[in-house]
Amino acid sequence: MASEPSAGGAASFAKALASLKRRGSNLLLVGPAYEAAHLPASRRLMGGDDSPRERLLVLTDRDAAREARLPDGAEPVRTVEHRSVTRSAAARPAPSPAPLSISGPDGEPHDPLVALGNEVADEIDAADERAGGLAPSQLRVCFDSLVPIVEEHDRQRVVAFLHAVTSDVDRVNGMAHYHLPVPADDEIVGFVEPLFDAVIELRVGTEGPQQRWTLTDGRGSTDWLPLG
Repeated sequence: MASEPSAGGAASFAKALASLKRRGSNLLLVGPAYEAAHLPASRRLMGGDDSPRERLLVLTDRDAAREARLPDGAEPVRTVEHRSVTRSAAARPAPSPAPLSISGPDGEPHDPLVALGNEVADEIDAADERAGGLAPSQLRVCFDSLVPIVEEHDRQRVVAFLHAVTSDVDRVNGMAHYHLPVPADDEIVGFVEPLFDAVIELRVGTEGPQQRWTLTDGRGSTDWLPLG
């Protein structure tokens, strides 16, 4: 039987979260309850209006409204969109205005995964410049989701991509979360977990959405805690 939220678990969670906020973090969100748990978690992790924020949405294959991932009044927000060719073709049978080019403007082979990583890095650099140097956790990033990345690319490329993106977040002490709405015991979760500071398992309990944090540096995990 899963443990219930407790005062001790809540205190441990608060201490760990405070540490991650001070130095920035990359958080992996797992569990299949996307609309009921992932979206509310995203709204909290994108930060409130208690201090200036730079927010970046990186959208791949999710059709939820952009605002569903954001707290009220969270503007301006920069957005990077990367649509999977396979998923887009299945979801939108109408032809696109222009075919996907297999070459870049310089004639070199076009790599959409590298292009996505470069665009995210450029947005982080621009946020740092706008802020005159980002404070810890001033930058909030939502990556929704990793599913097409892990489905359409081999493991070596997935690791290289995630290492680059998480490193870009780390260098400005940002706070980023990455949605991977699959069960926590899915093999892919164990594969990518070492690239993140913590794994947040999400579920819907009898009293609403819950979260359970596991710190990947071996410092342990929390009980199941209310998400709200």
